[in-house]
Amino acid sequence: MATSNHSVVLNWTASPDGGTVNVYRGGTQIANGLTANTYTDSGVAVGSYTYYVTTTVNGAESGPSNQITVTVSPQPPSSLTAAAH
Repeated sequence: MATSNHSVVLNWTASPDGGTVNVYRGGTQIANGLTANTYTDSGVAVGSYTYYVTTTVNGAESGPSNQITVTVSPQPPSSLTAAAH
């Protein structure tokens, strides 16, 4: 069964117009009103995701930033051991 214990950390440069930032994944807003220049999308499952951000100033939302695609890969197995007989 796939788990959703991965995260994606996004960073951007703030708009020179100020305002707050909205984060979108796959065209769906997942965060809004951010004042920091970073956001962590937690609980992401293995797969590929497209993100972009916008700025809101006085109720007006900007167009989207550049879009980025992030691929979250599965973690490898761990604690492999062997015994010679």
